[in-house]
Amino acid sequence: MNKIHSCERIDLSRLHESYFFGLAAVICFGAAALFINLTSAPMEILYLGVGLFLTSHAINRNMQFKFAQHSYKKWNAGPDRIEFGPCWFFNLWSILTIIILVLTTVTATWLTFFGGTPYSDRTQMKITIMAGALLILSATGLVSFPFGRWTKPEIIIDSVGVHLWPAGRYRTTIPWAALPRVLGCVIHNGTPVALIETRTNSFYYFPMFTLPLGYVQLQRVLEFYSGYTDARRSIGTPQGLVHVRSLMDFPVSDIAKDLHNQ
Repeated sequence: MNKIHSCERIDLSRLHESYFFGLAAVICFGAAALFINLTSAPMEILYLGVGLFLTSHAINRNMQFKFAQHSYKKWNAGPDRIEFGPCWFFNLWSILTIIILVLTTVTATWLTFFGGTPYSDRTQMKITIMAGALLILSATGLVSFPFGRWTKPEIIIDSVGVHLWPAGRYRTTIPWAALPRVLGCVIHNGTPVALIETRTNSFYYFPMFTLPLGYVQLQRVLEFYSGYTDARRSIGTPQGLVHVRSLMDFPVSDIAKDLHNQ
C-alpha cells in the first residue's frame, strides 16, 4: 500500500498547493512577457496557456479549502437520511481547467505546422515534445476524473451505513456494523483518495479531490456514527442534521457530550 498521509496534512495541502500553482503561473506569465520578442508565437501560446491552466487550478484548490470551512451548508436532511452534495461546481471547474490545457496544446501545434509561418526543425521538435507532454497530462487528468451523474449527492448516511457515490458514478455502501474509519489519504491510480478501513480489514478508496469537504471532517462523521449507536437513530431528524453539521467544526467528543445530554 502507498504511504498514508494524515487527514490534517492533506487538508492543509490544498492551501499550500494553491500557493505553489499560483507561483508557477506567475513564472509562466513572466516568461511569456520576458521572451515575447525572443520566442515563437506557438511557444508564447504555450507559456500563456499553461499559466492560465495553473492559475485556474490554484484558484480551484484555494476555493476548495475555503469552501470546506463552510461545508456544513452542503449537508442536508432527506427522508431517513442525511446527504452531502451534489458538488457539481468543482467537478465542472476541474473539467474546464483541463480543457484550457487541451485547447492550448491544439492551438500551439496548429500554428506551428499549419499557421503559414515557417519554423526551424528545432522549434518544431521543441513544441511537439511540449505539446505531447501536455496532452498526456490532460489525458491522465481526464481518465482519473469521476465522470457520472453530477446531480446526485456524493455522500449519504442513514441508519444502515454510509453510501459513497463520487460524482454519481460508483456507489459503495459500508455498514456501520463494519466500523468504518478514515485512516488518511493515499495516492490511488494517480489520484489522492480517502482511505477507509473496516474492522474486517477491508479497504475502500473515496476520491475527494473535487469535494469542498475536509478529510478530517469526513473522518469525524465516520468515527461518530461508527462509535455511537444512539446517534444513528437520530439520522433523518433535525437533531441528526445538527450533529453532522456540528462535526464539520467540532471534534467527536464534543458532539458525543451533546448526545448523552439528550
